[in-house]
Amino acid sequence: MADKNQADLYLDHSPGVGFLLNKAQVLYRARLLKAIEGHGIQIGHVQVLFALHKLLAPDNSALTQTRLGKLTGIEKSSLVLLLDDMEKRGWVQRQAHPSDRRAYVIGVTPAGTRRHATISKLLQTEEQQALSFLTKSQRAVFTSFLTELIQHLDAGV
Repeated sequence: MADKNQADLYLDHSPGVGFLLNKAQVLYRARLLKAIEGHGIQIGHVQVLFALHKLLAPDNSALTQTRLGKLTGIEKSSLVLLLDDMEKRGWVQRQAHPSDRRAYVIGVTPAGTRRHATISKLLQTEEQQALSFLTKSQRAVFTSFLTELIQHLDAGV
C-alpha cells in the first residue's frame, strides 16, 4: 500500500467540510491580523469599512446600523463600540435615519475611504499570497463556490 501524504490523512480523518472551513478561517484570519498589525486598525474596523465600500448604493446613500450588523455578522453591542471608535477617528459618520427616529445610518467619510484604500492594498497582497497555489481560474471557481455557499446558508436552506 502506498504511503499517503499528511494532507490525505488529514482529509480522510477530518470531521467534514465545516471543520475544514473553520480551520481555513482561523488560519486566514491570523494572516490578516498579522498583515494589519502596526497599521492602527482592528479586524472589526476592516469588516465595517469593506462592507460599507462594497454595499453602499452608487449614490453613496448610507446603510442602517442594523443592516450593517446583519451584513457583517458583528454583534450589536460590538458594532456600536466599533462605530464609536471609527467615528472618533473620522472614518464613518452616523446620522439619524430620515424616516425612522430609532435608527441610524452609517456613511463613509473621505478619511474612511482613504483608510479603506490603504488597507485594501495590504489585504489584496495577503490574499494573493494565501491563494498563490491556485490558478486564476481555480480562484474564480473557489470564490464562486464560497459565494454560493454563503448565499445558500444565508437563505436558510
